[in-house]
Amino acid sequence: MSLGEWAVKWHTKFSVEKCKVVHHGRNSIGYKYSMYGRQLEEVTSEKDLGVVFSNDLEVAKQCEV
Repeated sequence: MSLGEWAVKWHTKFSVEKCKVVHHGRNSIGYKYSMYGRQLEEVTSEKDLGVVFSNDLEVAKQCEV
């Protein structure tokens, strides 16, 4: 069962516009993810709950914000 199917089953749909993909590490295969038939946006960093998550795991990006 996919995450999207689980959410529909439990009446908890995700907002695809707010979902992002950050690939971590040099060996990341760069897989394309989708939800509800729509491809998720790929970003190099994303801020969530005040913490910046970046693809290179550099903590310096946290200080820039």
